[in-house]
Formats: sequence, C-alpha cells, structure tokens
Amino acid sequence: MRPLYSYKYCILLCCLLAHNSFGLPETDLKNSINEIKAEHGEYTTQLIEPYIELAKIYLDTGRMDEAEKYLRHAQHLTHRDDGVYAMSQLEIVDLLTLIHLTQDKIKAAEGQQQFALQISRHNIKMDSPDLIPALLKRSQWQLETGQFRKSRSTLQQTKQIITTNYSDMDIRMVEVLRLEARSRLLQGICCAWEDLEEVKAILIQNPSESDAYAELLFDLGDAYMVANKPDIAANIYTEAWQALPQQLKHQPESAPRQLAMFKELRAHQAQKKIYRVKRDLFGYSTYRQVTHLDQFFEDEMEPQFFVTAMYDNQYNFRIYDRRAEQRDEDPIRKMIGEPVQFDYKQLIYLLPHGYKKDFNMRELSILMDFTVNENGKTSDVLVVESNAPLRLDKLMKRVVRASRFRPAFKMGQAVSTPHVKFTQTFSPFSDIISQQLPVSVE
Repeated sequence: MRPLYSYKYCILLCCLLAHNSFGLPETDLKNSINEIKAEHGEYTTQLIEPYIELAKIYLDTGRMDEAEKYLRHAQHLTHRDDGVYAMSQLEIVDLLTLIHLTQDKIKAAEGQQQFALQISRHNIKMDSPDLIPALLKRSQWQLETGQFRKSRSTLQQTKQIITTNYSDMDIRMVEVLRLEARSRLLQGICCAWEDLEEVKAILIQNPSESDAYAELLFDLGDAYMVANKPDIAANIYTEAWQALPQQLKHQPESAPRQLAMFKELRAHQAQKKIYRVKRDLFGYSTYRQVTHLDQFFEDEMEPQFFVTAMYDNQYNFRIYDRRAEQRDEDPIRKMIGEPVQFDYKQLIYLLPHGYKKDFNMRELSILMDFTVNENGKTSDVLVVESNAPLRLDKLMKRVVRASRFRPAFKMGQAVSTPHVKFTQTFSPFSDIISQQLPVSVE
C-alpha cells in the first residue's frame, strides 16, 4: 500500500534539518527586510526573496494568513518589476495554491493553477516546445482534481505541439499518453489500454528507453485488468516479466498491488426510478427523474461509486467539469477516504447520526483481509478489525470485491495471494492537506 503523506514529509523534514536548508529564522528575516526597506525603499525587488522565505516559515508553522500576506507582497513587487505575467512568480503561485488548499478554498486554488498556465502562455509561443512543461503540469493538476475531460483537452494541445515540432512517435509523447490513460481509468471510461499500446509502440522504436519498457508493460496489463480482460492482461504481464532486468527476475515473489480505477457500486437491475422535486418562484412543483449520471451527485443516497486514485496528490475533492448545463449545484464535491475515496455527502448519508461529524469520522478505521487471485480479482473478503458502523463495514466488503489488483508474481507467473491486508481510514479533507506540509520544529 502507498505510505501515508506524514511519513514522506517527516523524511523530508529530517533532510532539511541535516542540510541546514530552512534558511534564516523568522526574526533575522524580518530584520533583513527592515534593513532592505530602509536602504532601498519598500518597493525594491530585493524584498521578493526575503518575503517568499518568510512566507514559507509561516506556511510551515500553519500561519496561513500571514504566509499569504507576504506572498502577495512578493507577487506585487514582481508585477511592478516584470508585469502581471512575470514568469518569476510561478513559485509564488504554487505556494498560494497550497495555502488555498489548506483553507478549503478549492475555487481559489483552481484559479491560481489557471493563472500559472496563463503566465506561461503569455511568455511562450503557442506552438513552442517550451510550453510543454506548463501544459503537462496543468493537465496533471486537472487529473488529480477530477477534471478528466479538461485534462485530456490540455493533453491534446500538448500532443499537437509535439507532433508539429517532432513527430507523433517522439519519446516526449510517452508522458502525455500515460496521463491520458490515467484520466480514462479514473473517470471509468474506455479505453486506457489504447493509449498505453501507443506508448509501447513508441518505446519499441526508442531502444534507449528500455528501462521504462517493463514498467509500461505492467501498466498496460493493469489497464486490461481494470477493463475486465484478465486473459489479455496475463499475456502482457508475462511479456513484462520477460522484459525485466535479470537481477529483478530472481527476486522473491512480488506483492499484489491495488490498481487505480473508478467503479460504480449501484445494482443496475434493482435500481428504482428516483425523482427530484423542484419548486419555482411561485411555489409550483415539478418532478424530474434523476438520471444515471445524476446519481453520482445526489446527496441523499448511499455511495454510488468509489475511486482508488493511487497517486501522490490524492486531494479529497473533485472538480466536476460537465455539470454546469444540467444542474446549478457547486461542481466541487468533497471526497473522503484513504486509500479508497467516496463522495463525502453520500458516505455521510449512509452513516448513523452519531457518526456524521468530521471529528467522529477521523477516528474510524477498517482493517480488511482478502485473497488476490491470479486474475486480479478478490475473494475471501473479511473485516478483521473495525470501529466503524456495520453499514460501513458492509460497504468496504463490496468495494474490495469490486476492486482490481495486479496479482503477485513468482518466476514470471501470476500467483494467488491469501491474507492481503489494507486499512481504510476516513480523515476529513483538511487532515489530508495538512499532512502534506512539513512539520515545523522549534
């Protein structure tokens, strides 16, 4: 299973302390800022770096309002010196994004990331390869925040630049296609394997990238596994094992790996028709049937889907990008759960009254035990230990049965693995983001 964010950043913190890379203490920075102001005035560009460093200290210690204030000062000076679209402010924009995330201001964070791409587009020609990193960064953000169609649209622009300046088989296309495949997996649509088959063809034409070939084949097998094509996946996995370096082939049996995917939980045959009441300004009521897609957004329903994102920035929200014309609700939906995510309001609806508060949710955990079979499916699913309501235990059993795993391998052959375990937790959104920040040490 993927390690908790807090472990990762504790390691980062130790590295920073070991290399004395925290910079000047807060008092020294403020004294330096005052000295620079006295000598050069309060609008000198020499204040930009000290302001940013001071903001980082406030960020590390959880003083978000102070951090934002000094970042705004630094950004203002940057604008005065180089204009509104100065490339030098990109670090400031990313730090402001993180601050907005910690404050649950998702729209503001999205606005900052939109602005970051506008900065690059203002300074770089539209068809220049120099724009590719900014487009990839934007598509990655869109992917991780649930804007899958927009992510693929951004990737299409990136493809066009690569094709125009190089070719459609250029090695730069690999990252683009892999992101596109991931967006399809996480949106639950066809056909992620097609993108990865294109990556395979590119890598075959670029033998120097052979180190990435086996990894790509495993990912391709995963895509077929999620698409419920276990026979094709098994052949791809065998090919992947054969492509591994010799030293890796002699390692002990590998462990099963949970796959990134989106999965519906509704029972199609038993699903009843649901209608929504809508009242106009004069009090008249009309009824509209809730469509299959609408049910993913209904608050007063038990969870209709789950997501296993399996990437570092598993933000606990999704910005849906195709609802504006159909409904008036906020497109931002809060998600909850680690490593499996659910729609927050639907999960809350499932729970008894005593568990509906965030401070109760963060205490819940469910230890699952199950077998991952050779075909990536699960069996013998049990709840080993839980302090959650029975409804949540039952939900997690359904989720594990519907999940897909990359099976364990022994000498290149997929094998069944009994007693695979993971612990499901339900920390609120603010907890997940705060775990991504380095903990300050006095």
